[in-house]
Amino acid sequence: KESKCVVVRLELHEGVKTLGYLSLAILDAMQKQLQVLSLKEQAKNKLLAALRIIQVKYQGLELTMKRAEGKPLPELDLYDDLLELWKQLRQAGVPVVVIEIDEAERLEHIEGALTFLKNTFQKLYQDQCNYVVILGGKMGIYKEIEEMHSPIARFFPPTELKPLSLQDTETYLRELMEKRGKITVSRDAAVPLHVLSDGNPFALNAICDVLYDRAQDAHKTIDLPFIILFQQELVAKAGAGLFEKRFRLLSETEKGLLTALVKESSTKWPDGDAARREFTPTEAAELVKKPTSNTGTYLER
Repeated sequence: KESKCVVVRLELHEGVKTLGYLSLAILDAMQKQLQVLSLKEQAKNKLLAALRIIQVKYQGLELTMKRAEGKPLPELDLYDDLLELWKQLRQAGVPVVVIEIDEAERLEHIEGALTFLKNTFQKLYQDQCNYVVILGGKMGIYKEIEEMHSPIARFFPPTELKPLSLQDTETYLRELMEKRGKITVSRDAAVPLHVLSDGNPFALNAICDVLYDRAQDAHKTIDLPFIILFQQELVAKAGAGLFEKRFRLLSETEKGLLTALVKESSTKWPDGDAARREFTPTEAAELVKKPTSNTGTYLER
């Protein structure tokens, strides 16, 4: 954004079921973002005129979307529309348009969606239109992409979030808590919060959520004694946000195996035994009364 790039964010919801709906969702997100841009008057007028032409094209389509399901939505030519918009964006001095598609695992339920996106945006790239598409979602979608065929895997290379460094944590606290939340964070607070979150951005966000609420009743100050006071609640909040969501995704066999391992560990090694870190497939199979061959796969997962 600092380089005058346009950043368009789009969350796929359950109503996006066809390539037509997908095209319309992308264009709708583009339109909302472009209307709030600070551009020179002449450039903005041309851009909005191009948007209005595209809008007219979709007026009948919007009515179709409101009707009862059953009639297929006509497929749109997303390529032509984005090509036309790019001509105006380039004249307005926009170097790049970044389209972030979140909840992208829903693309698996839209027939041909990944190939459609690849073909559309590769053609735009070949025509020197600077669009970048980022798919955000569960890692399972990238496994699906790799299994389809390599050109799509090259077009959507997967990136996993890396653990935050202590400096990242300090920057986050300053930006989120101090600048936006008007909460004072003492110098001795960053290290224990970094340790508690284990560098995980989601855990840190969950922890800060609790601290923000509690700090409202504590003169809007967060320091080490304050963190220690609420440590148990912080750990529970972070755990609920990270563990429970993943636990629900497991099969019943995997849930049973994991539960059995936890019970066995807490009984035999209540204080933790550094020399005893892993269970073998045979031990795990005995706990859940399953064949060793099957349990090995579940244990690895």
